[in-house]
Amino acid sequence: MSAIRPTLPVFEELYVVSDLHLGGTTGWRIFAQGARLAALVRELTNRQAPRGGSLGLVLNGDTVDTLAENLPDYVADPSAAEAILDRIMRHDDFAEIFVALSAFVSTQAHHLEIVLGNHDLELVYPTVQECLLRRLAGSDETRRARVTFATSGAGVRCAVGSDEAGFATTLCVHGNEFDKWNAVSPESMTRLTRAAVLGKDSPLLGTTPNAGTKLVKDVMNGIKKDWPFVDLLKPEMETAFTVMLALVPDRVAAVPGFASAFRAAETTGAGRVARVLGGAQTPGAPGAVDMGVDWAPGPGFAGFLGGGPNLSVEAAWERVLKGNVDPADLAEGGTLGFGDLVVNNWNRWVARIRNDPMNALRTALVDWAGTEKTWELDGPCEVFDKLEELQPDADVVVAGHTHLRRQKRLGRGTYLNTGTWARLMRLTPRSLASPEAFEPIWNAFRARSMEALDGLADDVVFRQPTVAVIREENRRISAGLCEAPQGLPVLVEGASFQPVGLP
Repeated sequence: MSAIRPTLPVFEELYVVSDLHLGGTTGWRIFAQGARLAALVRELTNRQAPRGGSLGLVLNGDTVDTLAENLPDYVADPSAAEAILDRIMRHDDFAEIFVALSAFVSTQAHHLEIVLGNHDLELVYPTVQECLLRRLAGSDETRRARVTFATSGAGVRCAVGSDEAGFATTLCVHGNEFDKWNAVSPESMTRLTRAAVLGKDSPLLGTTPNAGTKLVKDVMNGIKKDWPFVDLLKPEMETAFTVMLALVPDRVAAVPGFASAFRAAETTGAGRVARVLGGAQTPGAPGAVDMGVDWAPGPGFAGFLGGGPNLSVEAAWERVLKGNVDPADLAEGGTLGFGDLVVNNWNRWVARIRNDPMNALRTALVDWAGTEKTWELDGPCEVFDKLEELQPDADVVVAGHTHLRRQKRLGRGTYLNTGTWARLMRLTPRSLASPEAFEPIWNAFRARSMEALDGLADDVVFRQPTVAVIREENRRISAGLCEAPQGLPVLVEGASFQPVGLP
């Protein structure tokens, strides 16, 4: 157990939520829990820590979602970002939340921590932070002091507890920093901030921060306007190509975007994650690239397409590594991103998908749906795997990003992933087993609205509003994963409060 460091901020109780994804245009907003979240914040506002200490609330990344906005660049400039945030805070779907947060920071000994995610990078701008501060605290310096921004990409480190119950060193990170698709360069964020302070336009505004952002902005946003359900599929990166192919086979111009995104993920993204993990080695030239991302049709979709031809990304990259082929040749010039590996089969695929679009999507989703373990608290989690490799010096580590809630042992302590407060899709094997079973879901998809998706069964559009709780239980500081009904959080089924920290 580590001793508490006197420089850490100390809370007697800490509550953490993540991935609210407030924002987006009408018709495909994925957040629909405004009343419930506002109720939770009000409950915490009225709650006093039992020993009279501070009570903390962490918004652990992706609080707002600028990637869901119609913007010309990958990152909004400061002026556009302020306008987006102001509109979100005033919108009927979200205004109640910000009223509740304002009351929270107006309460003595209550503190709000706001962590940067990969969908709300614009929170690095001082003017955007000021916009939020004015909404939450006005000009009251005491209230403003209760709001802290953690926008360096390192998260929040604090201690939770009291002299009587002991202390737990707690680390709150969004989690994208451990994901090669979505890792953000801290250096780039510093350059964006510096340009904003100088009143200059940064050339980084038009530069892709990471491969995941490129995929969302260049490909997925165009698809979800017609098929909003694709925004509810998690994990999205491993399945994006298959689902896109089933939905819009004619949109061949999008395919090169995937090829370049794969390459960026394995070079720039892997290098960023390596730096986070403390690795001294960074990826080298294209000839040294290890193509760990290897797309090939899964068994369901391959069967629908009429067999499983060798279509792997890795095979295409073998041509680069061994045949001295320029990587650009695989992503441009009418080769559909993967050269003759795809072009020889493309017309046959398109004909099959056009002839039976419902079963094309059904079989693609069969490959996406995963297993029951995907939805279990101790299921697989890439963020957890990287943290286990890193072994941070903390009794509790809380993350989000994956949209799947988790509670697992991490070294000496506890790992909690709070999942998401946005809609989440869970398709059971039974719902995908046959065309007849899938047809109601297909009809809801074709209605092209979130309202139609909400009309599906609860086990299809899944809601898991979850909050990580670190507080005193049975005279020890304990950490647990809780649900957030209209009231104080209650333990998630299968979760438990685990004693953590120093007794």
